[in-house]
Amino acid sequence: MKMAYLLHLTLAILLLATATRGDYSSDEIALLASIRNNTSVDVRPIQNTVVTSTILLFALNDVNIGSETMSLSGALVVLWNDPRLMWDPASAGGIQKIVVNTKYIWKPPLVIENDINSAAVLGSDGTPLRVFPNGEVVWSPPFSTTSSCSADITYYPYDKQTCSLTLVGWSYTTDEVDLLTDPNSPFEMKYFTNNGEWEMLGTGYEYINVTQGDMTFRKLVFKVTVRRQWQFYGLNIMLPLILNSILMMVVFALPIESGEKMGYCLTVLLSYIVLLTMIAANLPPISSQTSIIQVYLSVVMCVSTAGTLCTIVVLRLYHQDEAKPVPPWLQKVTQSFLSPLACLTCTSNRVVSLNGKKTSPKRGYSSKEIAHILDKFLFRIFGTFMTVMTIGFVLSLMSNYF
Repeated sequence: MKMAYLLHLTLAILLLATATRGDYSSDEIALLASIRNNTSVDVRPIQNTVVTSTILLFALNDVNIGSETMSLSGALVVLWNDPRLMWDPASAGGIQKIVVNTKYIWKPPLVIENDINSAAVLGSDGTPLRVFPNGEVVWSPPFSTTSSCSADITYYPYDKQTCSLTLVGWSYTTDEVDLLTDPNSPFEMKYFTNNGEWEMLGTGYEYINVTQGDMTFRKLVFKVTVRRQWQFYGLNIMLPLILNSILMMVVFALPIESGEKMGYCLTVLLSYIVLLTMIAANLPPISSQTSIIQVYLSVVMCVSTAGTLCTIVVLRLYHQDEAKPVPPWLQKVTQSFLSPLACLTCTSNRVVSLNGKKTSPKRGYSSKEIAHILDKFLFRIFGTFMTVMTIGFVLSLMSNYF
């Protein structure tokens, strides 16, 4: 008897659950039928429909300054109110919310205007909407978009970029569909995944009204500010650049007798050309802006070229025939200008008078001595210039980054 009682009780519970599911299904079908009869996909809810849009951001896929694009993945959370969709939960089986296909009710035709791949209306794949008894509609079409982004290359590779995603309500004026966002939270970041190259600094928004005749259309511009992380570029660009600058500074410290000065100069010059080519390949071919690092490399290449020409002069003087006299003007320039700036301390080319003052010997300087003096003079000039320019270059990049 006990087993039979338990069996009957189980069957009664199953039948009750089945009946409940059937009642709910019937209520939802009836509610959907009522919604379809009371609304139209072609007619907006009211004269001035307020549509609020925010971005649920999943990932910053890439910011490519070479092609001037930004790639984002996320979902657009769109809210509006449609009085035609209201119902009384008590008379609809207690239904508190319902999911409706977009082909049955009106939704705003939203387009990402600066998408470089396509300008299709969002949600064309039939992303469903969630409707509540008070007529509130929540629609969250997912997107993965690559939008145009005007790059600022001035401080590359320690640059910050502000890119935008422009949303427009296609064909509707501001009097018909008022496109807004949450001023306190235009982006929702709780599901955001960090990018390995770019650090997210901040988000924002802007309204742009475009007037055509007596009609005004609104653009909702979502802004993302990112900063490039420095570690990779510090090791692969900045460190080789600074090391090459040091090599350029010590070119005149190499003894003339070694016979390697000319080859050394050309090697350093070629290394700068390779670095400039690598950096230029990662930058957009625009003329409105110039990167500090490009200016630095260009100046260094000019200095390196000048250093190569000066090395040729030094070697030519050093290997000049000793029997050939040194021109008087060169003797005068060496005695009055080059020798004091080279800070020579050797006494082989100086004599001391009775009053203790150093004077030039009557015989003057030989061509080999002039070559050594010029070599030391150029080492000080090139070393000072490269040191000051490199320090200024690094500080200018770091000041923008931090």
